[in-house]
Amino acid sequence: MFVLRAAGYPEGLAITLIAPEGLEVQATVVGKMLERVGLTVDLQILDPVAYNQKTLLSHLDQPPETQTWDIALRSRFDFMNFPVLSFYHYIILDGYNDWATEQPELRQLYEQVLQTVDQEKQRELIGRMERHTHDCVFR
Repeated sequence: MFVLRAAGYPEGLAITLIAPEGLEVQATVVGKMLERVGLTVDLQILDPVAYNQKTLLSHLDQPPETQTWDIALRSRFDFMNFPVLSFYHYIILDGYNDWATEQPELRQLYEQVLQTVDQEKQRELIGRMERHTHDCVFR
């Protein structure tokens, strides 16, 4: 709070934090952390279309300089350690080049990989994803 007072905000500072639906838990945690340092956080969880209209230059609903948010959360894949996951994300599971018919088992395996921190378990699950994809293509 001392830093905010020194910066001319003795009563704190209000900010708007936006996040896509898939990051609601993370956005809530970040919002609470910001509140602990004296900020007032207006947390807005947006559906994918609304989020893109606020953050992607090619989809903006208004000019960049008139956007009303201060912080926008987003996520990124770890392409270096798990490049195959980017393939599944962009080509099969919700990506902008999603051309494949999604199989429920593949979605379940993908979600398990994303929720697993043990790298050996991740490798095993990715192997299962690869076998599943192979079996679907070459049946």
